[in-house]
Amino acid sequence: MELHEMDNATLDNHLRLFYAEVKNQDGDDYSKSTLLGLRYGLERYLNSPPHNKGITISGNPEFKKSNVVLNAKLKSLKQDGKENVQHKPPLEPEDLQKLKISGVFDCSSPLGLLRNVWFSTVLFWCRRGREGQRNLPRESFVFAQDPTGEEYATMTHSEASKNHPGGIKDSESFQHIGRMYQTNEENDGYSALKLYISKLLNPACRSIVSVSEA
Repeated sequence: MELHEMDNATLDNHLRLFYAEVKNQDGDDYSKSTLLGLRYGLERYLNSPPHNKGITISGNPEFKKSNVVLNAKLKSLKQDGKENVQHKPPLEPEDLQKLKISGVFDCSSPLGLLRNVWFSTVLFWCRRGREGQRNLPRESFVFAQDPTGEEYATMTHSEASKNHPGGIKDSESFQHIGRMYQTNEENDGYSALKLYISKLLNPACRSIVSVSEA
């Protein structure tokens, strides 16, 4: 039987078992936000065409059993310190230093320069890996001086992303106001970005991060 074919009592029982047993692909518990998101997604699915069931799962007495189990699961997650999403560990300074001395960011080679610019963009402006990289034109960056005369690069605007797609309900992103200062280090990110942009001579190439096809 499909979910949209179940009556509320049957669906409540299935959800009760689901909340108690569901795990991610690594066999770990989902976070609070994920579990609540799953419930919201199911509710939206059942209330959207072609089903149009018009039901509310949260706070509905007909779904008391499953909501009790979900509430207990969320309390257990909090007690175990698993309530929030587990983010990836930060890049340690020692690892960053290893990357710098390895030669992978060497600006004397085209590939090293490209790697340097990509990495610095992700590091200083919190870009999501490759997401949105190819949509960054050279005009996305500006070079300036602060009141003390220190040179820095910053982004001119904030592009749409998964967390900030734009629209009425979107909250402002402050990623673009980060500054990448020039340093005395060899192959520093500021110098790499400035050199890289100076070499983007092809007007047909709009992307700041691109690789020529062989």
